Amino acid sequence: MALGVGARIPDLVAGVVAIEPPLILRSTDVEATSYSDTYDWVRWVDDVLARRLTPSEAVTRFTAMNPGTGETEAQQALSMIASLDPGTIGPFLSGRFLDGFDIGLTLDAVSCPALLLAGEVELGGLVRDEDLEFFVIHTAQGRATRISRGGHGIVWDDPARTVISQIALFLKSLERVDGSGAEARNNNGPRSTTKIV
Repeated sequence: MALGVGARIPDLVAGVVAIEPPLILRSTDVEATSYSDTYDWVRWVDDVLARRLTPSEAVTRFTAMNPGTGETEAQQALSMIASLDPGTIGPFLSGRFLDGFDIGLTLDAVSCPALLLAGEVELGGLVRDEDLEFFVIHTAQGRATRISRGGHGIVWDDPARTVISQIALFLKSLERVDGSGAEARNNNGPRSTTKIV
C-alpha cells in the first residue's frame, strides 16, 4: 500500500517504509510460502471466515500454530479478523493476489527515499535475497535491510527494537535540512542492501 501511494502521489510523500511485503509472490505461488507461519495464518483466517471451523476448533488451531498462547490470545485474534470480508483471502490463496499489479513499474515510480525491512527467510520472512535486490534496483532511492532473528513478524518481540531503530534512522534522514521547506529527498545515501545482526 505505502509503495503504491509513493508511486502515485510522489509530490506528497517524503519517504516510504515497507515492512515485510510479500515480494516472494511476484515470481512464485502461495504454496511456495508454506515454510512461513504466515501461510498457516492466512489459511486459518480463510477457514475461520468461511466458517469451516467451529469457534472451539478455531481456538485449538490458533494455539497449536502459536505455541505459548491460550484462549485469550485466540479470542483476540478472532475478534481482530471478525470484520474482514471473507472474499479478501481468496485472491491471495488462488495466486491472483497481484493480478493486474506490476510491482516493478510501481517501484520504478517511487522517487522518494524508500526503506524495505525484511525478516529472515529461514524464520518465515517473505522477502528473498533476489526480492531485496529487485527492490533496490527498481527504486530510485531504495535501501533494503534484512532484520536478523525474525521472520515475517519482525514487528513483534526482539526484532521489533531493530525495526523501530531502523525506521527512526530513516525518518531522521528525511528531516528538513534548511529553513526553506525543501525536503531532504536526496540525503538518504546510496542504494544498498544490508544485514542487521
